[in-house]
Amino acid sequence: MVSGETALSVAASDGHADVVRRLLKVKDVKTNREDDLGRSLLMRAAISGHDGVFEALLNCFSAASDLNRPDRAGRTVLMHAVRLDRQSILAQLLNRTGKTSNIAIVGESDQDCYFAFK
Repeated sequence: MVSGETALSVAASDGHADVVRRLLKVKDVKTNREDDLGRSLLMRAAISGHDGVFEALLNCFSAASDLNRPDRAGRTVLMHAVRLDRQSILAQLLNRTGKTSNIAIVGESDQDCYFAFK
């Protein structure tokens, strides 16, 4: 285990959805920890394409502000999912927020389109 990593972060990074689900039942488990790049466990699961882990962690985030929190590069969970073409994760995000009209384009550059949940 890397210094600062938890059992939850290792299980999430390695794609062990069943272990993540069990650990999320532990009282006072910390789901909002970030790595050195400012990426949450949810964001890391989206980037890695760990659908089951993403689904388990998504239930821990209650507000659009949680999903809109960017990493140090300025990208949100949604931006990473779009950029990496994570269709299943995009579907989970859209289902969680209710409908596609909850997504707004908040900026564009030559390389990226920036999305956020309303």
